[in-house]
Amino acid sequence: MLAAWQVMPKSYTAKGMILVKSDEIAVKELQGTFSAVAVDLPLVRSQAEALQSEGLIRQVVQQLRLHEDPDFNPPPPAWRAWLEERLSFASTASGPVDPVAAVADDIRKSLTAMTDGRSYVVHVEYKGKDPEKSALLVNTLMENYLQTQISGRRSASEAFNEELSQRLAVLRTKVDEAESRVRAFRREHSLVASPLGGSVDVQSVSELNTRLAAARAERAEAEARYQQALAAARTSSTSSAEVLASPVILALREAEAKLIEDRAELAARFTPGHARLASVETQLADIRARIQDEAADIIASLGHQAQVARAREQELNSLIASLHSEANESTGAADELRALEEEAKAHRQIYEAFLTSAEQAGSAQAVARADANVISWALAPVKPAGPGPATLAIFAGLGSMMLAFGGVMGREVLADRGFNSLEEVAALTGLPALAAVPALTKRQQSPARYVVAQPNSSLAETIRWSLAPLEPREVLESAGRTILVTSALAGEGKTTYAASLGRLMAQDSRRVLLIECDLRRPNLRRTVGGDQPYHLQDILERNCELHEALNVDPASGLHFITGRRQTTNPQSLLQSEAFQALLRDARRHYDHIIIDSPPVMHVFDPMILARYADSVVVVIRKGFAPRRDVGEMLRRLSSATSASVGAVLMRADGKTWDKGIYNGYN
Repeated sequence: MLAAWQVMPKSYTAKGMILVKSDEIAVKELQGTFSAVAVDLPLVRSQAEALQSEGLIRQVVQQLRLHEDPDFNPPPPAWRAWLEERLSFASTASGPVDPVAAVADDIRKSLTAMTDGRSYVVHVEYKGKDPEKSALLVNTLMENYLQTQISGRRSASEAFNEELSQRLAVLRTKVDEAESRVRAFRREHSLVASPLGGSVDVQSVSELNTRLAAARAERAEAEARYQQALAAARTSSTSSAEVLASPVILALREAEAKLIEDRAELAARFTPGHARLASVETQLADIRARIQDEAADIIASLGHQAQVARAREQELNSLIASLHSEANESTGAADELRALEEEAKAHRQIYEAFLTSAEQAGSAQAVARADANVISWALAPVKPAGPGPATLAIFAGLGSMMLAFGGVMGREVLADRGFNSLEEVAALTGLPALAAVPALTKRQQSPARYVVAQPNSSLAETIRWSLAPLEPREVLESAGRTILVTSALAGEGKTTYAASLGRLMAQDSRRVLLIECDLRRPNLRRTVGGDQPYHLQDILERNCELHEALNVDPASGLHFITGRRQTTNPQSLLQSEAFQALLRDARRHYDHIIIDSPPVMHVFDPMILARYADSVVVVIRKGFAPRRDVGEMLRRLSSATSASVGAVLMRADGKTWDKGIYNGYN
């Protein structure tokens, strides 16, 4: 065994790891909350598929010249060259072979890039004959992948900057044109921009109103002083404030008081008519006359001041009225100017926003980075990837033990050949046994066509009443019931049952819609037909309306929507808001909605669809699906839905009156 191990061809697996960068949560306080959120599997898987792309592998082959390396591109054996010489057509029939493409294809078969589904790490592995070359290939592949991402980002940034520059030039032209129209309009209408903003006429009127208020106050004050002086004059008094405040009046009053004192003194010394006493009386009369004259002059001056104040007030009133008239005439021009200014301002704001974006894009281009980075470079493996001598010895011992117990294990496996009767289904699963659908002979048509051609046959009667044990009649016949049809494995007849049930219901004058939700292996069109160019995915992706993808079966009146083959994450479509809206709309227009689901044991899609179902029918083909698979299917369905679940046995023996089979009656 050791000698056999030594002569066995050895292979070495070089391993590297790449960490895919994901968008981080911007709010610091929420980072801990979202730390356990599921990994973005489509993102990681897309990066893994890109690492295995043909173009990237060819680039590595050419860079390392692997097509010239005999470890990767060995020469053909001698017998092949001998055969090609004698059968020249063998080498020329398919044309010359590209060595780079051939080596790249071989490398791709031994290259894997996968993720565990729990992290953003992609494991890159290559199994080759030489450990050093295997590690070099993995490292070069990862390095070229990162460089390709950087180049792609930089090219996209350059294209964006070019487009942004062109857009900036257009926006700059619009700004210049808008501001030029503002200046031209000002010149045409003789409008002057105020440094304080607004119209010059409006500001002038405001200033004049302030001056008018001051002029009115001055005029009222002047008139008040004048009227007070006139009132004092009419009473032969010179005691008004304006008169008393005059310096001349004050001096004359002092002289008058002195003469009165002198007269009193002389009257005490001399008899009336004395010359000195007469002289004082004459001087006193003269002083008093001068006081009256001065008071009259002051009153006249006050009257003139009041008149001047009234004239100033009238002048300001006239000027304000004139400005109001001019402002009314220029209102239309001012409004149009304001609109032009707003337009110019809006263009400039847009231009400045684009200018900021251009500066930011230029900075981003300078620091272009890849969406991933290498966290573990591949090292040359020391040990071969295959099993060692000790492992081979262990396997040999285990092999003998397996042969010893082969008979027992074989009997155990053969015992689990599925269910052979409806009674077994009911007894071992505990589900309501809905129907045992009889098998057709080879000469008969397919079941979906046969039930339309023979509506009173055993097959048609059995399928027609298969739902009766599942729920009460009034529940099943209520509008908008959703029935999910699924199975454990592929090939058990779920699509055949769903199409047959839908056709029979439609023949019985019920409004029925059949939706094909098996998007990985759709075959409803092959079973029922259909000529619409659109499918379920087109409705959910908003590429068409419901009526554009709706097929009508001319034989029964069944409405049905087919699916298009899609292997890239169909779960996102089935749990989308668009699919839920489709079901809500269908419940309003149809009595029954039948959903044809993929097998439960193959994909997670049925778990999603079960949430929308009112009833679930599991189709079990006689002697086909192992019982353990059926049990696991029921366990998964029970965790996904609380709807009532029943079982239908397909391809049952219809020659006898078995339980669940109606033989028909004409």
